[in-house]
Amino acid sequence: MATIDAAVEVNAPLHDTYLWMSRFEQFPRFMEGVREVRRVDDTHLHWHAVSDGRDREWDAVITEQVPEMRIAWRNISGHLHSGRVEFHAIDETTTRITMFIEFDDDRPGEGQGLADLLTARSLQDLARFKKLIEAEMRNAGAMRPAAGRDGAGARPQRRP
Repeated sequence: MATIDAAVEVNAPLHDTYLWMSRFEQFPRFMEGVREVRRVDDTHLHWHAVSDGRDREWDAVITEQVPEMRIAWRNISGHLHSGRVEFHAIDETTTRITMFIEFDDDRPGEGQGLADLLTARSLQDLARFKKLIEAEMRNAGAMRPAAGRDGAGARPQRRP
């Protein structure tokens, strides 16, 4: 079992950062190789990605979702994969996002090399998320949930 631990600080309030990260359908905008994330129901997601030139699809279940604190998941099909994203307010306008992922490496003997590669990719994904949310916050104003629980179905809206 290999692990990934990556973090980034974003210039956005905790509430807004959590809402953006809980909009799973938006993940292809910042995650390398991810083509689609589709919400099946309140706790199930279907993923489609391209990795190593191969199409991969899998299903995941959200095992824990605590607003503005944590989102945890595990795959229920495909390669063994689980993790969580934690959110911590540094101050009123800055949030630290920490991602912890565990996965089963399907390439024996390459575990640490693959873990290093995926850690680098995770850091790049978080950097793209940071760039995206900071640009969206500047251009569209802060977000607030339009509908749903825990940010599900949230849409960007200007605050009054």
